[in-house]
Amino acid sequence: MLAAIRNHLKDICLSHLAGPLDLIAQQNFTNQLSKLSQQQENFWFKGHKVVTLADLKNVPAVTNEEIIATQLLEFPHGILDPGEILLMSSGSTGSPRVKYYQSWDNWINYQIGAARGLLAHGIGPADTLMTTDVGNMQAGYRNIEEAASLICGTKIIKSGQTTWYQKLDLINDHKVTILVASTTKLRRLAGSIQEKNKVSSLRLIIQVGETFSTEDAHYVSEAFGVKKIVNFYGCAEMGQISYTCPSDHTHVHNDLIHVIQRESCSQMTKLTGLAIFNIVNYDIVQYTYKGKCMCGSYLPTVDVFKSRDDAQTLFKKA
Repeated sequence: MLAAIRNHLKDICLSHLAGPLDLIAQQNFTNQLSKLSQQQENFWFKGHKVVTLADLKNVPAVTNEEIIATQLLEFPHGILDPGEILLMSSGSTGSPRVKYYQSWDNWINYQIGAARGLLAHGIGPADTLMTTDVGNMQAGYRNIEEAASLICGTKIIKSGQTTWYQKLDLINDHKVTILVASTTKLRRLAGSIQEKNKVSSLRLIIQVGETFSTEDAHYVSEAFGVKKIVNFYGCAEMGQISYTCPSDHTHVHNDLIHVIQRESCSQMTKLTGLAIFNIVNYDIVQYTYKGKCMCGSYLPTVDVFKSRDDAQTLFKKA
């Protein structure tokens, strides 16, 4: 049964290679709407009639603070559906965090974007992937770990609460080929390398969760001796939003999420899994469809990405 589930999910992941019509066909917005109770419909749409994705342009944005308010009144789920798996954002903004309880069905669908990014780089059973997750319910790390394990068949190493030197030992002992970490942790790990042979098994580094400057990329690449560092961008509510492909273009999963651009933020809607609509994301994401990418993908590519503090543009025009 697990093999059948893996093959089914992999087929969905790889659909972006078939053509743009296949991606549009997967935008099952009607199914997302059918999940809503009347109370949830009133919360998300504020009295506006929503039948198609185009109707969302007329709907006011929903903030994390509004969702948290419902969870305080009706602990712990509030307006969101219940589920068995609790996930949260990293908390890097310092603001209160929404509790996202994912059902197993929703959680499996949540992994499609991350697995697509991994498969694009040929990550599979021959690889061993290590993250620097410290086990605090961060959605980003767990999403990548379980997408790699369930869909790609990759071996996973959790470095947990180990020291920087112990993490380097784990890379060496388990012949880790894929390292997943934030910019801060990558720089700390890079500064701890004393023997190049400790990290010689690495072929790819995936950077998550923070801005990554050209200076950072050069420093980390030189320290680890890895030519390729790619970016996986996402959030707790949407899962993976975009990834850097082997042709260095940044693709957006427009079959999994829908983005409306406002003046100071992006509003995001989930098209599969947990039903979430027009939620504010203070990062700015703008993208357009440009045809088939050299990597084979028909997903649109990012034109502009600005972090929420507007300090740095991460992605250049693709």
